[in-house]
Amino acid sequence: MQSTESELRMSHGAIRACLRKCAAQPELFATMGMVNPAGQNAGTRCAFELPHVGTIVVQEPTPPPSTGWRVSPASLALADWACQPHMVARHWAKGASVLEVGAGLGVPGVALARLGASVTLTEHAPVLVAALEALARAETARAAATETAAAAGEGGEKDESHGGEEELKLAFGSLCAAQLDAGAAGLEQWRAAWPAAERADWVVAVEFLYEEKHARMLAGVALALCKMNFVTICAVRTGSYHKVRFCCEFLLLMLR
Repeated sequence: MQSTESELRMSHGAIRACLRKCAAQPELFATMGMVNPAGQNAGTRCAFELPHVGTIVVQEPTPPPSTGWRVSPASLALADWACQPHMVARHWAKGASVLEVGAGLGVPGVALARLGASVTLTEHAPVLVAALEALARAETARAAATETAAAAGEGGEKDESHGGEEELKLAFGSLCAAQLDAGAAGLEQWRAAWPAAERADWVVAVEFLYEEKHARMLAGVALALCKMNFVTICAVRTGSYHKVRFCCEFLLLMLR
């Protein structure tokens, strides 16, 4: 892992080392300094290397909103999980639709889109929505350029991160961003806009449960907008921000 005041780069090996530390001490999954120890100031350009998808680059916004402006270990855990070959082959490469609630800087969503999923990134804070919209445009342009280069015989980016493993045949899915108000009124608007047949195959969320009410909001989103699977990696806090009740908890609910 290399970092300066304004730039952070993490190889996949460094990401895995970070996640191993968090697995041994689960409360660290909610500790932003595990990923960016350079300080509390916003504005860092972050680059994360992940298998099969290459390097994902995101920019911390300035000035930052109250939450969601830094990449947590839990966010990297979700992205790393999404890159597992069996998940890619069974879901993302087949074009599964994914709704990420509270997407923050969008690292897991970008990984999923590069693996073939149709991804909608959502946030409540306008500054994060704007950043996610810019990220979606950049990723779409990147995918188009890669496809054009490949068609011209110049070749696109090659995944060399897994050595002798069988190469996955991947194509960029889609990526967009929208503002989501997870309150009752907002959910009704989204429910009306998304017919049942078009609801997401997956709803994913990272570090969303800061207060008890957020659990009800997240359940409402899953029930209203998800037709199949719901995954969350979270540290549920009660009382003060740093009081961790549950850490890095995976929930898989079949919502048929």
